[in-house]
Amino acid sequence: MAIGRPLNLTPNVASKNISVLSTAGQTSFTVAGGYRINEIAVYRNGTRLADGRDFTATDGSIVTLVSATILGDVIEYQIFDSFNIADAVGTSGDSTIDGNLTATTFIGDVTGDVTGDVTGDVTGDLIGDVTGDITGNVTGDVTGNATGLTGSPDITINNLVGVAATFSGVLTYEDVTNVDSLGIVTARGGFEIGVAGVGGTITSVGNAEFAGIVTAQGGIEFGAAGVGGTITSVGNAEFAGITTTSNLVVGNTVWTAISTTDTGKTIVNREYCTVVTSSASTTLGIAITLPASPQPGWEVGVAIAGTFLDTDIVRNGSNIMSLAEDMTLNKEYIAIQLVYVDSNVGWRFF
Repeated sequence: MAIGRPLNLTPNVASKNISVLSTAGQTSFTVAGGYRINEIAVYRNGTRLADGRDFTATDGSIVTLVSATILGDVIEYQIFDSFNIADAVGTSGDSTIDGNLTATTFIGDVTGDVTGDVTGDVTGDLIGDVTGDITGNVTGDVTGNATGLTGSPDITINNLVGVAATFSGVLTYEDVTNVDSLGIVTARGGFEIGVAGVGGTITSVGNAEFAGIVTAQGGIEFGAAGVGGTITSVGNAEFAGITTTSNLVVGNTVWTAISTTDTGKTIVNREYCTVVTSSASTTLGIAITLPASPQPGWEVGVAIAGTFLDTDIVRNGSNIMSLAEDMTLNKEYIAIQLVYVDSNVGWRFF
């Protein structure tokens, strides 16, 4: 048993004892694991030494004896430190946990990387990367990368900022002021405008329908670089193929029937007919017959989409410009509009 007055321990304070054998003439001893300054007792062959008179311990690592030892002297240290339970989490400082940390609620900030699952509510900021699942509520800021986020029923965030985002289900955001995209926006199922698409729809195959006005100040191009057709910002339109619509407004005229033909046909009131051909012939010989029994105010339009010079406008019993004669359009790519005035004038240009 060591001789000398032992130190009194307060609650929550523990000590550990370390013994070493000295060599001949040894005065300096390194304490394994170190010590807290002024909280170490030193014994030589069972006799307690006086701090400052028999030894010095001032750096937390080395104990220096005033008198050198002889070979085989037993030097014993009694080291005092804070009370710690093995594998416990301290109330201050850093803590290392090798396994999973599971709690009902985390209060405070979580700073650093988390590898594994966080189960429970976190009240505070989560700073660092999370590799695993977060099951529960996070109240505060989440800074870093998170993989495998789940919530029940929802995950609520204010802003989502990143390089890319992929959603396998429906993405709903109830208050979108502006959508700013530097690249392509792809909607594989189409677009709906307004509640349930009442304002308009764009289908996944490219069909578009709008209930209100569509404005394109820079014009519209169809196909790659407008090869399918263009509508310029000043209202000029050109189409490479057949154009069909049930209602077209040109100037003050509403065309309710738009047609394209490469054979003879009879047109009706407010029909705009474009004569086309796949050849470069100048003698196509197509006859466009005006409506029978027209009424004052009826309007028709005929356009030539080719180099042929012999398209006949058949009067069908009515005069054309007060003449009881058919009319031949002998100019390539010409377009005319006729309005019926009365039985004397018949059809006249306007």
